[in-house]
Amino acid sequence: MTYITLSQLLSDVEPKQQFALYKRFKQAVRGGQLLAVPTTGSVSIARTKSPLAVPEHLLPSDGKAEAWKLETLESLQQSKTPSRRLSVSLSDLESGKVDFAEAAARYRTSISPKDGTGTPKRGRRKEK
Repeated sequence: MTYITLSQLLSDVEPKQQFALYKRFKQAVRGGQLLAVPTTGSVSIARTKSPLAVPEHLLPSDGKAEAWKLETLESLQQSKTPSRRLSVSLSDLESGKVDFAEAAARYRTSISPKDGTGTPKRGRRKEK
């Protein structure tokens, strides 16, 4: 069996996204989505303040890690833009990852008034 390293997995990721991807990587290993083993050596992860040295990991090169990386980067990209939070891609609908009726229901509830009374404008209080 062949293996890839964490540094290879992060090699083509933008420096701004490396730390966020590494945090998700640790969550995925804890949750059992990815199999990884720490090895000797370290990887330098770019952060806003200073680089972070983390242990190097080995992962099986069966394609799961690359697929996880692409999916995670896409979700990180979508989480940055609030307007796309409820939007779905055509490929997700066609593959069955997202149920159309469920997505439509979430969207409908997000645009409907919360309690019917509306919210007061900034600086103004509702009259009693």
